[in-house]
Amino acid sequence: MGRGGKTWRALAVVGVCVAVVLLLLSWAGASAGCSGENVACVQQGVYNTYQGRVFDYLGRPAGNVQLLANSAADRRGSSQPASTDSRGRFCIRASAPDYGGEYIAIAGERNVQDRVVRSTAPVDPRFADPTERAALRKSPNYNGPNYEPFMLTPPPAGNPPYYPEGAIPVSDLWNSRTDATQTCTTVASDALWWRSSAARSTWQFAALTVAPLAVIFIFLFAANRNRILRRSGLERDEGAYRACVIAAILSVVLFLSLWNLWGIL
Repeated sequence: MGRGGKTWRALAVVGVCVAVVLLLLSWAGASAGCSGENVACVQQGVYNTYQGRVFDYLGRPAGNVQLLANSAADRRGSSQPASTDSRGRFCIRASAPDYGGEYIAIAGERNVQDRVVRSTAPVDPRFADPTERAALRKSPNYNGPNYEPFMLTPPPAGNPPYYPEGAIPVSDLWNSRTDATQTCTTVASDALWWRSSAARSTWQFAALTVAPLAVIFIFLFAANRNRILRRSGLERDEGAYRACVIAAILSVVLFLSLWNLWGIL
C-alpha cells in the first residue's frame, strides 16, 4: 500500500473513532432528552382533549375564531391552527406533554385594545351584567378601552389543564351541556424528536444508530479485504477505506442535522 493508501487508512481509523463517539452521544442524548428537571416531553400515543368556548368582550359567542395551540413540549414559537365552531366552542386534541400543559391563544390578539374577536350574536345571559364582566377583567389600574375576549374553560378537576392566551379565562360559568362540543380538531405535535417518551422508536434515532454502524462495518470490510489481498501478494485496495471516510463525513452531517446543531457552529 502506497503513501496515499496509508493516508486513507489513517483517515478511516479516525472516521471509525468519530462514528463511535457519535453513536454514544446519540444514545446518551435520546436517553437524557426527557430526564431533565422541568423538561416537557410528548407522551407517545397519549392525547389530551381541551374544551372551551370563546366570547367577545361583551359576552357574545364568537364563531369561527382562529386559535393557535402550542404544547409545553413543542418547539419555541411553533403553534398549530384550530378554530371555534359557529357557536364559539372548540375542542382540540393534542399529544399530551408529561410536564406543563397546552397553550391555546387567540390568533392575532396582542393587547387588550385589539378588537380581534368580533360577534353579532346575542349576549350570553351569563355575561349580560357589565359589572360582572368588569370584575372578570380584574384590571383596576387600566381605564382605557378593553376588548379582550373571554374564554370559558372546564373546571380543573378531571380535565387536562391548558392556558388561555389573549383571552380572559373563566371556569366558574362553564356548562358542559351548552359549552362543550364533540367535534374535535387533532393538532400535530412539533416537539423535537428527542423530546418524546419514545425517542428510541423514531426514525431519527434509527438513522443516527445505523449511520455510525455502517462506518464501522465498511472499515472492517476494508481491513479484511486488504488482509486477503496482502496474503495473496496482490496490490491492496484503498477504495474501501475511501468509502469509509466518506461514510464518516456523512454521519457527522446527519448527526449535526438531526440534533439541530448547525446553528451553534
